[in-house]
Amino acid sequence: NTRVALRRKQLARLEIAKAHRAALLIIGHPKSGNTWLKAMISRLYQLRYGIPESKLINTDEFARKVPGIPRLAATNGYYSYEGEVGKLLAAGAPDNALRHKPVLFLARNPIDIAVSWYHQFTKRQSRAKQELINHWIDHPIDRHTVQMWEFVRHSDIGLPALIEYQNTWARNIADLPNGMLTRYEDLRAEPVTTLKAIVDLMDADFSEEEVR
Repeated sequence: NTRVALRRKQLARLEIAKAHRAALLIIGHPKSGNTWLKAMISRLYQLRYGIPESKLINTDEFARKVPGIPRLAATNGYYSYEGEVGKLLAAGAPDNALRHKPVLFLARNPIDIAVSWYHQFTKRQSRAKQELINHWIDHPIDRHTVQMWEFVRHSDIGLPALIEYQNTWARNIADLPNGMLTRYEDLRAEPVTTLKAIVDLMDADFSEEEVR
């Protein structure tokens, strides 16, 4: 499909540009807590600068208002156009500017991702994003007919792919000079310690008391 291929190419350019502008690049599979983490980081800046609670950092929303606030970029680094960022950060990839940025991989138990991912892909994913993923995989998924068990066990984006995704990004992060792997489970169990380590990776000067 030429139309989808062209859209994928254009979105890939935008995704790479967004990653280059960011002070912290967050990598995580959908349903791994990426939005939750961005909300936690946003809250630190909301409290410090009096920004309304309704506003969240997705990329540069806060930086446009307060130049001292860093830009963020979050991507799965895998599906369709987002995989172009993943290629630049892959273990053994040629040296490039992105590889020297602070990069956080938010890992999560793939079994816990799988069912939520099924509901996300079949019920809440935008038609445009779904079209891009179906164009990218070998066996497109009909969201109207696929059953949960079939999706989780046998689809191209089911549990086996989720396990490989987690393992691949663990290897990628280990090969980056400023890479850090954080588990969703640790962020839930020890939010202060884990979030403090993340803001330290960003080189943001938040005290443990502010994080708490």
